[in-house]
Amino acid sequence: MPSTALDPSSTGPASPLFGICGLELVEKAPDRLILQNNHVRVAFLWDRTRSFELRVTIRALSPEAGAPTPELDLSLLLRARGADKADQLFGVQACDQESLDRLCDRMARALVTHGKDVLGGDRAAFAELAAFRQQEALAADEGAKLQHAREDAQAAWEAGDLQGVIDSLEPWAAELSPSETKRIDIARRRTSSPDGRG
Repeated sequence: MPSTALDPSSTGPASPLFGICGLELVEKAPDRLILQNNHVRVAFLWDRTRSFELRVTIRALSPEAGAPTPELDLSLLLRARGADKADQLFGVQACDQESLDRLCDRMARALVTHGKDVLGGDRAAFAELAAFRQQEALAADEGAKLQHAREDAQAAWEAGDLQGVIDSLEPWAAELSPSETKRIDIARRRTSSPDGRG
């Protein structure tokens, strides 16, 4: 698909960004467009050889002394701002010029609509997005831990280890489903009953 490429022209699919907050095209290649102003660098990155996915990333320039400048993804920005259909702009593929142009335009418009403060280099906006990303990471970590506890509880239940069921699920009482709550109640009753039948 050598003829399909990101269009760097000012009337091309990224045109909603040209001139917004002083953004100018600073790098172009068939698989990427880089726009920049004094505050941010916006990259349209297209994997034209394998996944055909298009991503848009934003990175702050000239950070506070010693502060890192993490790359933020457009999908993160849209989730943080509660934009409709945010997930539809994550992992979206474009296999031909028409779909690539349409997707690039859609992403550029979403960035302008939901991230004008970010494009202008607003430090509070970047801090908000960094905090949101951290919250998402913590939630994912907690979800993984809960899943592990559920697996441990299931294995304990199948092995007849009722105390193991209690130990695995008790710390997650507020997160348990009704059936898991019932299972832990059964395990408590049976472990407290002299005959183990509770």
